[in-house]
Amino acid sequence: MIRKSEIHLVSRCAVWFKNTYCLKNHKPRCQWILVPNEIAMKVRALLVAEGVSTQIVNKIIGALSRDLIATGLCGGASDVIIVLPNKTLFCEFKIGDNNQQQNQVEFEQSVTELGHEYHVIRSLEQLQSIIIPYMEDYVKTGK
Repeated sequence: MIRKSEIHLVSRCAVWFKNTYCLKNHKPRCQWILVPNEIAMKVRALLVAEGVSTQIVNKIIGALSRDLIATGLCGGASDVIIVLPNKTLFCEFKIGDNNQQQNQVEFEQSVTELGHEYHVIRSLEQLQSIIIPYMEDYVKTGK
């Protein structure tokens, strides 16, 4: 789940990545995919803040959650999936001393066992240190 304090980090990273690798003129054009696992919690908070009754909030969140789960919402999934040429990265964003929850650790184990990379990202510079060398090498070699 992206905590409110982590949104600024994710946003900075998204802006950098999209401006550097995702524009229509980029060759290859990469993809940044947000996994909105926290959407029901955000909707709940907004409804409560607007004074909607608990009974109505619970009905709305119940229906929303059922639909999301039925269509593939995966608890513990990384905050972002980054699609690079010939490589997919799963990135969980954390700040300070925040650690992964158990379902996030289990998701990490699942995707790494399938041969994908999983990273816990704590700064824009860390994300750049993973992506820039890979993309530079890809541009040089085509692999």
